[in-house]
Amino acid sequence: MALDYTNYLKACRQALNEDSFKSFRRDSFYNVVIEHVSYQLGMDYLIQAIKQTPELLKHTDRFITSEKTGNPIVFYYDIAGCYLSPTTCRYIKVLSDLLKYFGNPEMDIVEIGGGYGGQCKIIHDFVKPKSYTIIDLPEALLLAEKFLKNFNISPVLRNSDDANEINYDLCISNYAFSELDRRYQDFYAEKVIRLSYSGYMTCNFMGVRNAERAFTTDELKVLKTTGEILPEVPKSFNNNLIFIWNRTAK
Repeated sequence: MALDYTNYLKACRQALNEDSFKSFRRDSFYNVVIEHVSYQLGMDYLIQAIKQTPELLKHTDRFITSEKTGNPIVFYYDIAGCYLSPTTCRYIKVLSDLLKYFGNPEMDIVEIGGGYGGQCKIIHDFVKPKSYTIIDLPEALLLAEKFLKNFNISPVLRNSDDANEINYDLCISNYAFSELDRRYQDFYAEKVIRLSYSGYMTCNFMGVRNAERAFTTDELKVLKTTGEILPEVPKSFNNNLIFIWNRTAK
C-alpha cells in the first residue's frame, strides 16, 4: 500500500505554528512518515553504530540536543548513557555508515527527502560539511528550516520540482527515494543521483503505488555502475537494502 502523504503535509504546515512546533514530533499523522522507530530498533541502530564507529560515543552530548526541539518520545539507552529518540538513533547509525564507507564527510552533500532536518543536524554534530542541500516538498522544507535554525544550521533548500542540475560529492536518502512514484524517481535519478559522485540510500520501496514500475536494484546499478547492494543492518523491514556507489573506504 502506498503511503498517504496528505496528512503528513498537513502536519508539517501545522508544525510551523509555534504551539504545535513544541510537540510536532509526537503528532500522530507526522509519525506515520517520521518518528515511528521502535525502542528496540533504536537500540539495534546504536549497537551497530557504536560497534563500527565507537568514536561516536564522544559526541552523544551533541546528539542529545536534537531532543530539545519538537518534544519527541525518548528512551534511556544504556549503551549511549543518555535519553534519545529512536529516530535519532537511526540518524546516528546512518552517520556511522557514512564514516565507514566514505570517511569524514566534509563534502558537498545533498539529501533527498530531509524530513524535519534530523539527519542533517546529526551529521553537523560530528562534522561541518562543505555544503548541505535538502530537497523535499515545500511544507517539509519550511519545517526543516525552522528546526535547524535552533542549531544555527542553514542548509540550501530546494523544492522537489527544482530542476537545477548541480554536482554533489555525496547523495544520501533515508527511504525517501525508494518511496517515490516512478516519475519522481526518474526525475531524481537524472537531476540528482546521476550528478552525485558518491551515494548512500536506504531503500524500502513501500510507498510506490506501482511497485513493478519502481526502480529495481538492477536499474540502480546501471544508473551508477560503481553501485553496490548491501544488506540493511539492522533490518528495519523485510527486503530493505542499502545502495551505495563510489565508496572510498572499506
